[in-house]
Amino acid sequence: MLPSAGAAYCLWPMNVRSKVIGVGRWSAVMVSIALVAACRGAANGPGTTMAEKPASAISASATPAVCSDRMAAEAAYVSYLFSHNHSTVGTDAAVVFVEFPGGLDPAPEFFDHLEHLPAPTAPASKARTDEAGTLRDPVSGERALMIRITSSRLLGPGQAEIQGGYYEAALSASQATYQMRCTDGVWKVIATGPLKIS
Repeated sequence: MLPSAGAAYCLWPMNVRSKVIGVGRWSAVMVSIALVAACRGAANGPGTTMAEKPASAISASATPAVCSDRMAAEAAYVSYLFSHNHSTVGTDAAVVFVEFPGGLDPAPEFFDHLEHLPAPTAPASKARTDEAGTLRDPVSGERALMIRITSSRLLGPGQAEIQGGYYEAALSASQATYQMRCTDGVWKVIATGPLKIS
């Protein structure tokens, strides 16, 4: 059976190497090395070389998209602070308001990241304070909690720092720095800076 054109091409350097002498021999050796490398690349598949990683290896080592998503880190911070706050209402808040830097409301899509939170969530602009200085849900009149983000930034792949705290008007408020890390596509708080509660 005759070898295929690719096989003959790959065997060619070995067939001619011993027949070339002098300066021409070095040229043939160099050509042989190049052709062998090309053949090995062809064995790995079209368009690949020995130095390239298979696509599966590249995708396996790539950082998940969520680990580069600051909004996902911010949502994880809100979830963490809701279950770890020192407010008087605690996790019994009828609604959790969220405030972004400068007193702004989060983008509407931010709340899609908080669907798992046990309490309903709403932008900070919806919050109301009663005459006694208690933060309340304007719809039900029940006590509410606000979680604030005063600053947030990505520090690198899978790392973020968020400053903020909770707020319940005249009753209590906090401020701290939270170090975040993303592993396997999940953001978590790994350290809390000095916690100030008033």
